[in-house]
Amino acid sequence: MKIKNVLKKGLVITTAIGMISILSPITGGKSLAYGGELIINLPVFDHDSTTGNGTKDDPFIIYDADGLSNFRDNVNKNGENYTGKYIKLGEDIDLSSVCGEGKGDWEPITLGGGTLFRGTFDGDGHTISGLYIGNGDNNVGLFGVLETHGLIKNLHVNGYVNSSGRAGGIVGHSFGCIENCSFSGTVTSTGNRAGGIAGESCDVISCKVDGNIDAYGDVGGIVGFLKTGSKVDGCSFSGTVLGKQDFGGVIKPNVEVDDVGGIAGVIMGSIINCKAEGDIKGYLNVGGIAGGTGSTGTVSKCVFSQGMVYASARNAGGIVGYHCGVKISECKNYGSVKVGNERVGGIAGFLCGSVVSCENRGNVAGGSYAGGIAGESSQCKGSKGTMEYCVNYGEISGDTNVGGVIGYARYGIAGCSNRGGKVTGNSLVGDFLGDMNEGVTLGEIGSSFSDGNWLMIGILTAIGVLAMFVASLIIKRRRKMAMIMASDPDVEKD
Repeated sequence: MKIKNVLKKGLVITTAIGMISILSPITGGKSLAYGGELIINLPVFDHDSTTGNGTKDDPFIIYDADGLSNFRDNVNKNGENYTGKYIKLGEDIDLSSVCGEGKGDWEPITLGGGTLFRGTFDGDGHTISGLYIGNGDNNVGLFGVLETHGLIKNLHVNGYVNSSGRAGGIVGHSFGCIENCSFSGTVTSTGNRAGGIAGESCDVISCKVDGNIDAYGDVGGIVGFLKTGSKVDGCSFSGTVLGKQDFGGVIKPNVEVDDVGGIAGVIMGSIINCKAEGDIKGYLNVGGIAGGTGSTGTVSKCVFSQGMVYASARNAGGIVGYHCGVKISECKNYGSVKVGNERVGGIAGFLCGSVVSCENRGNVAGGSYAGGIAGESSQCKGSKGTMEYCVNYGEISGDTNVGGVIGYARYGIAGCSNRGGKVTGNSLVGDFLGDMNEGVTLGEIGSSFSDGNWLMIGILTAIGVLAMFVASLIIKRRRKMAMIMASDPDVEKD
């Protein structure tokens, strides 16, 4: 039997050796059969706007807003999950004809309680503009939910997304993979878990966001909440990330707005090779890269390049605000980091894992526990806060427990230095550390010095060498005098 899908003017015409069945969009995906002939169900689109067969070599191609809307309806209303199928954009698409202020919200592709998209959606480098969701529920974005085997790639989106739950510029809640996508615009949630790419997500690779992202908590420039074992790799953010309590006059004064990050609000996996810039602000656990971390994973080769990190209560870090167990390595901070109350550091505010080969060049300011690398080191979930081979160049200021490298140390430090950063405070202030636990021995920090310490050692060494030289001259003179006296008894002693 030979079947041809002719995508023309709202009808799918199926031919089978002289027999014709017509599938009309008006019927909601049901076939119309004539004379008891063969009935074949096919995906329903606006067929002026869609071509292809859904294979990798011949994907369904969508050309305009009507085609995208009908693709969405085929998932949400007709239950087509597109397992193993390929969808591609053939042109840039402007959604302003189907959604916007006065026109209504865009209904996300795949709703949380229904059929979930399991295919591959390839933007092919095209842009979907005019996305508008003014009053969304949970799991909103261009896509609502992406299934485990789903993939969205090579897509650029700009628009406005507002939700009461998970919200993202590309996907509200992703169990799949998002690759080489970008979003520009605003994503906001009056709940938790909002991100420029996804509110909650598995792998996000080589994505970019330029916009404003805000929510009560778990809010990040790329993802709000990164799932266990997942990664954000090679992504960048520029703009503002805000955890806030006041949304249009609705205030939750007893809610701690926490976990705000330039790349991710909370990570239970890894962030690698990412860069963020802008203003990152919240109540507690605020970081230039990640607000808070789980006990496993890494934050590696990341940079907060410019802007401000600010926690109005506690735990602000140029890279991570609240660090619990993951390894932070080869990261750099150039932005200013401030805290309203306690625990602020150029790399981590509260340190309960390892920090290795990191560098801070931003100024750090706060109340108690302020340091060039970390505000305070401690222990959580069996992981101890340690530092190795880290360097601070920024100026550090605070009230009490203020140090060029760390404000208060409970565990080991090796090979770290404060290279010229000015340190000021009211009590327990030091060029290297403000104070330390009795359990931290000098041997553990024996290889760590500030430039001031190195200068002092140099001065003391020079004095010692000079003293030894003078002493040697005196000894030589006395020996010479003794020899003269031995040969001539009439010579008087000095």
